[in-house]
Amino acid sequence: MGKKIAVLGTGAIGSSVGSDLTRAGEDVWLIDQWPAHVEAMKSKGLHIQMVDGDLHVQVRALHLCEVCSLKHKFDVVFLTCKSPDSIWLTQFIKPYLASDGVLVSLQNSLNDEWLRRSSAMSATSRLSSSWRGRCGSPASSSAIRVRPGPGLRSARPTGV
Repeated sequence: MGKKIAVLGTGAIGSSVGSDLTRAGEDVWLIDQWPAHVEAMKSKGLHIQMVDGDLHVQVRALHLCEVCSLKHKFDVVFLTCKSPDSIWLTQFIKPYLASDGVLVSLQNSLNDEWLRRSSAMSATSRLSSSWRGRCGSPASSSAIRVRPGPGLRSARPTGV
């Protein structure tokens, strides 16, 4: 059985990461605090715009208040929130992270020191990547990831 994965903070970066993991067949949940964004992901999925074409990806999305209804813990949590939310979201997800689980920070800035000092995790893993992102009005987030080769990528909920 595959690992249970959460993407915590599904704005610009998290939407793109979550859609990639979903397309790859992973057992992934996208978790966010913005109700309109979560409802748009649930009802319409994500619309992924790339240089070489568009994709529509149905995702599993949860509002923060719905996480307590899950019957499982996560093996991997990708933290993709804004920097000021790093510590409290790390504390929030701790009860839902498996004892041997790992938290991976994929954020717009370097938050390793904050997370390392946080009592929420005994160890924090770091993954290096090049990202830019922005989030506009409800259900209109976008992300651009610089990939090797000729492509830029953006992601937003469908119906925007």
